[in-house]
Amino acid sequence: MHADETTCQVLREKGRTAEQTSYMWLYTTGSDALTPIVLYDYQPSRKGSCAQNFPEGFRGLVQCDGYQGYNKLGKAVNYAQNHHDTLMNYLLDGRCEISNNRAERKAKSYAIGRKAFLFHTSETGAGASAVMYSIVETAKANNLNIFQYLYTVLLYMPDYMNSSAGIEQLMPWSEFIKEQCSGLIDVESNVLEKRIPLPHR
Repeated sequence: MHADETTCQVLREKGRTAEQTSYMWLYTTGSDALTPIVLYDYQPSRKGSCAQNFPEGFRGLVQCDGYQGYNKLGKAVNYAQNHHDTLMNYLLDGRCEISNNRAERKAKSYAIGRKAFLFHTSETGAGASAVMYSIVETAKANNLNIFQYLYTVLLYMPDYMNSSAGIEQLMPWSEFIKEQCSGLIDVESNVLEKRIPLPHR
């Protein structure tokens, strides 16, 4: 798993001023994952507990920058010297990549959006952005047409939101979604009355 964080501003946070810096944390599967997944998580701080609590229960490698919140490396005077062992991990385990660019590219997607919307009004709004970025970036990571994926999910979700099997069929990595959202579709003919039923598992 790759992890990174980037700043965001939330105007109305309980116990905080509008000028205080908040963070959008992100976690993405590595190149060895069976299913590409990208998850964003809004947090009001950059405390190490944010990086430790969200992926709780995860077992595997975490690839990140040298920020102490991810690990207990101590203060860095010289980044390369102090992180030599950690930086060399990619030579010891083929699952490690030489850089954390996979997560940094996902942070950049959010940063580009942040330039347009500038801030979130509330913590709820920041959380909603995290969900939407998670959906869109995971769809992109699975090589889906984003518009088609969102259209398909919104078309089917009302009938299947209480069905775990239905929800599983709407995930970006399902065969049904790959078939429906990898090419071009005619949204005029793909309407509620004419939709293909979700396959049963």
